[in-house]
Amino acid sequence: MKTSALRQLRWVWTLSMVLLLTAAGGAQELKYVPQTASLAIQLRPKAALAQPAMAMVPRELLEVFGRKEMGLNLLELERLLIVVDKVESFDTPEPPGFALIAEFSAPQTLGGRLASQLPVVEEAGEKVWQLDPSAQLRQVNPQTIVLGMSEFLSEVLLGQSGTGAVGKALLSAGADEHLTVVVDWASLRPALEEALPPEDQVPPPFRGFLDVPGLISQLTLRHSWSDQGISELRLETASAEDADRLERLLRAAVNNLQQIALPLLLNELQLQDEDYQQALLAFGERVAADLKSGVEASRTGNAFVLNLKQNSQVMSVSVIGTLTGLLLPAVQSVREAARRTEASNNLRQLMIGMLNYESAYQHFPLQAIAGPDGKKLLSWRVALLPFLDELELYQQFHLDEPWDSEHNLKLLEKMPAVYRSPNVTLNGETLYLAVTGPGTAFEAGKKLRLRDVTDGLSNTIGLVEVAPSAAMPWTKPEDFNFAGGGDDLSALAGFRPGGFLVAFLDGSTRLIAKSVDSETLRRLFLINDGEVIGDWDRNP
Repeated sequence: MKTSALRQLRWVWTLSMVLLLTAAGGAQELKYVPQTASLAIQLRPKAALAQPAMAMVPRELLEVFGRKEMGLNLLELERLLIVVDKVESFDTPEPPGFALIAEFSAPQTLGGRLASQLPVVEEAGEKVWQLDPSAQLRQVNPQTIVLGMSEFLSEVLLGQSGTGAVGKALLSAGADEHLTVVVDWASLRPALEEALPPEDQVPPPFRGFLDVPGLISQLTLRHSWSDQGISELRLETASAEDADRLERLLRAAVNNLQQIALPLLLNELQLQDEDYQQALLAFGERVAADLKSGVEASRTGNAFVLNLKQNSQVMSVSVIGTLTGLLLPAVQSVREAARRTEASNNLRQLMIGMLNYESAYQHFPLQAIAGPDGKKLLSWRVALLPFLDELELYQQFHLDEPWDSEHNLKLLEKMPAVYRSPNVTLNGETLYLAVTGPGTAFEAGKKLRLRDVTDGLSNTIGLVEVAPSAAMPWTKPEDFNFAGGGDDLSALAGFRPGGFLVAFLDGSTRLIAKSVDSETLRRLFLINDGEVIGDWDRNP
């Protein structure tokens, strides 16, 4: 499957999970919902957790998690609002603008492990934690924490909101709603239709379902965990004809789920014991029948409404499971952002050290410290030590002996922090390698001067972060050898989500998308090929 298709699938799955998740609301403040918003989710956690139906939620774990990871009491979370800006397409490397506003019933102090791992800057006397150059986390007042894409977050906080479809729908949320989700489906329709699979890849019983995105104009999910509360999914259409068509498609989909899809799925399990196999099939049929009977469908004008109240227990379990499934990746995402920032700083510090080396010796360090016979002895990483405030360590090396001599090998354990990866623990090994090979910045045996880089320092990669499988003892004179073929990405891609980190000869660092083609990569690795690189994807 192509990368773009996988990305589309991830986006569709994420949106699907969000739609399943959404189940709690209350009176909405329109100031936090820009007119361009495609989606908004409002959750009232504190009120929801007070309901008997939520008695089995592990409050103790939530309390410990919030305190240790973020310094917050999640049991005091009064309202959680998530707003997503207009989605133009799912086939883009960057997500749309989003903002998360968390309002607490008591003052909080943002901290914990996550905050300690993120770089902090001051803006107008306010602390701002940078997840990456395009996303930030901040505490705007003692009871409000916000997180999101920097530009969109500023728009949300400035209160420059309009009366868009999403905002209007949230304003009508009842006070007893614990969860409210509103999707302006009409604005998402082009992106959704673009992401749908070809008709011939969909089983015949479900092909009609491909028409559903084109029929819905707005989706609203309202849910309350109280005994008398609401639980409904409302699908608005533009006309009575569209509503009729949607109703037929959805009823057919439910029947197909019970009669075709679920039995096929359970049959795929193929338990060895026939009695167990038949019992599993019977269980699946019962669950499907219960789900079907527990959903009441009705028509109200141009809207198709599904009453889910009879399946409130299933709904609660589904939402709790989805919350857990989304929360853990979110935490991992924040941690990865912090580690990526630290790794970028390491690469930047190394390249700045190289530029200082060049200023002192009029050339960059050689790829290896060599003996009189030209044999490689030690890595450039050793030669660079005096320019990393590690002169004392540098003076301990026997520069006329190989890296694995009895004396030099003892120094492997003294690897400076700048060579360590924040993601993995490697004993004496580093992920930061120079790019070597014919025509590259650190071609073996050649001294690189600034005037030799005719392609421009900002267009030439000098250092890369490789995957742990390609890690190298930091004193060993071996690096990332660019052979010019299509297999060079194997040592780079797969370690970080979305791409791999590099440092350019001007000291800048970038996350290059793993979808970059081998020809563009070749041009970025060569110092003077004279070829125009053109418009390539540099993720900040």
